Amino acid sequence: MHNNVRPIAPVSIAGLTPNSPSTGMPIFELVKPTDLFVDPAYQRNISEKGSRQIRRIIEGFDWTKFKPPICAYSEHEGRTMLKVLDGQHTAIAAASNPHVDVIPVMIVEAEDTISQAKAFIGQNTDRLGVTNLQMHQAALAAADEDAQTLELVCHRANIKVLKTTNAYTGDGCRQTIAIKQIEGLISRRGAQRSRRFWRC
Repeated sequence: MHNNVRPIAPVSIAGLTPNSPSTGMPIFELVKPTDLFVDPAYQRNISEKGSRQIRRIIEGFDWTKFKPPICAYSEHEGRTMLKVLDGQHTAIAAASNPHVDVIPVMIVEAEDTISQAKAFIGQNTDRLGVTNLQMHQAALAAADEDAQTLELVCHRANIKVLKTTNAYTGDGCRQTIAIKQIEGLISRRGAQRSRRFWRC
């Protein structure tokens, strides 16, 4: 016996203050995936795990499973381009599949790097597969005050926050990827005490 379908219906908003969007509604366009770009200021490099994910998408490419990448127009060295804010694995897989010429992308308003980094954070908050380290790097690009404080505390304590999990050099001394632990200490003890702690 089939279940009855149900319509989308609003929920009660008692006690809530609905936000009025500060930007216009996104638009959809069909683009060649090779016409898209990635900004390393807030986007991660493709890891081995990411490469495996891309291969899986290529082998199982199906429009019913396709999630359009989220992009934003941006000026770079006098040229207008579409940067991928979320979905670079999907875009790379599409670019690698000879049966796919163009893909739909959702284009949002986020003209500068700070706006784009904030959009990246918004898309990836609480999402599996995006590490605390990647979110921290994006927060730095978005000029987030807490991220800047963390970097300053570590810099003054002569500790280097690595950009990727496999970027250790030498013996790895005074290098870290432990973003959440440092954030927690700063939150509990403040920036000054944390700096003294990490210098020990």
